[in-house]
Amino acid sequence: MWIEPKTNWTREDVPLPEDFNRIEGNIRELQSKPGKPVARVRLSSALNLTASTITKIPFDVVDINVGGYYDKANRQFLPPAGYYRVSISLHAFLLQDSALSTIRLYLYRGGIPYNHSYQRIINVDILAALDNQHVLTDVVYANGSQALDLRVVSDPLAAKIDYCFAAFEKI
Repeated sequence: MWIEPKTNWTREDVPLPEDFNRIEGNIRELQSKPGKPVARVRLSSALNLTASTITKIPFDVVDINVGGYYDKANRQFLPPAGYYRVSISLHAFLLQDSALSTIRLYLYRGGIPYNHSYQRIINVDILAALDNQHVLTDVVYANGSQALDLRVVSDPLAAKIDYCFAAFEKI
């Protein structure tokens, strides 16, 4: 239980045992509270995207998971109610030369698309992609029962993601 700290100390004051007990008790109280929900996840290997198929990104490495709200098995972040900043960055390329496709990144909230970004990806020669770094950052409110997840699609051609990471942070 939190006990209000003494704030009117003077030079002549000497800490008494109850002051130390209050300080130590408050330290224990702060240590028992979980930190602000934060997760950082990434892919450990390349991901092949089937053409025109929205794919939930299967993040399989969890670097940070304060509060334990990132569910690796279900590929989603299920935090307590609040506002969250969600960011994703990936590098993708097409699997054929002289091709054009569009990569779309989606932020889903409660199984429903919340926001997306897209960028065209062009191969001018075999595996020589142009404009292949893709980023989506947004702020979203989750009500405590809404999972947040990230999805991607390459349309109309198949593509490959060679690295991808994402972060979820309570603000």
